[in-house]
Amino acid sequence: MLTLTNAQLKSQAQLQTRLVHMHLDDMTHAESCIAPVGGNSANWVLGHLIVSRDEIIGLLGGQRGQSAALNARYGAGSQAIAAAADDVVDLATLLTLWDEQAPQLYAQIEAATPELYAQEVTRRDGSKTTLSARIAFYLLFHESFHLGQLEYTRHAAGKHAGLI
Repeated sequence: MLTLTNAQLKSQAQLQTRLVHMHLDDMTHAESCIAPVGGNSANWVLGHLIVSRDEIIGLLGGQRGQSAALNARYGAGSQAIAAAADDVVDLATLLTLWDEQAPQLYAQIEAATPELYAQEVTRRDGSKTTLSARIAFYLLFHESFHLGQLEYTRHAAGKHAGLI
């Protein structure tokens, strides 16, 4: 059985926070709205990760802080972003939200207890699992999956230098 400590989960979240910056700090807002063929733009990916981290914070007992509008625009199943539009949040604002949210995520991970992780939660499809399985899904699969997409958003924006 694989067991991760809170410190290991926090370290993973910190790494992924830094990777977002490696991919996006040199992009303009307009570049962040360019989507690779068949994929989502960097703007959508970052907004989606912010919404997902907000959900993790809530699952871990913290106060969710993102607006209903952000959740609607970037939540699971939301429409892809392929160009700047009125409802698309500026990249600089998204990066600020990402950075402001990170300390709360880290604190919630640090404070989580084995009893909390053992609690049963319901997935979007109605099935049941443990909180530890949901957190593992979000931090180890979901964020990593979307971070990998950022490589392709960079190429779509004409940025071809390797980062990692």
